Amino acid sequence: MTSLAQGSAGVVLVVAFALLGVRQTSAALLLLTVQAVAAAVAVSMQHQVAAAGAVLILQAIAAPLALRRLLSRIGGSRTTVPTGGTKLAVIAGAVLTVLALPWGALGLPLAVVLLAMLLVATRRQPVMHLAGLLAAQNGLVLAAASTGWTGIYGVVVPVVPLLAGGALWLHPQIRRAGS
Repeated sequence: MTSLAQGSAGVVLVVAFALLGVRQTSAALLLLTVQAVAAAVAVSMQHQVAAAGAVLILQAIAAPLALRRLLSRIGGSRTTVPTGGTKLAVIAGAVLTVLALPWGALGLPLAVVLLAMLLVATRRQPVMHLAGLLAAQNGLVLAAASTGWTGIYGVVVPVVPLLAGGALWLHPQIRRAGS
């Protein structure tokens, strides 16, 4: 792995920590975009340029735009606080990261996925749940690229977050709120 790929993967991890502490959903969506761009750079440094382009288009541009539109349709509070508080979420994230990093090449991507799942578990707002799933998707993309897995294109397409967002979009209670 080149220095640029390692640095970009480090940015993905730092942004995963930042997502745990952010309170504004709009700031979380901006951080998610930064994380996806860093993941795309790391993937492109692994000589998987087509996969990096797909990550850039789907996860850095399309997904945050769709989440912004969903957020505006839902309305309600634009702030979200982790269950148990921000400090507890960041401390739990640090413990999970320390446990994950010794796993060699998969340590950093595993830490990103664990931090993203912690984000999903500690937030109540559905848009933040989807943001956490997309952050986990970025970690999975990093894992696939770092191992040289040839099926990376199956990981690049954020299927689970898109299906969850579609279900949320079509939910009757939200349709009434948006009308």
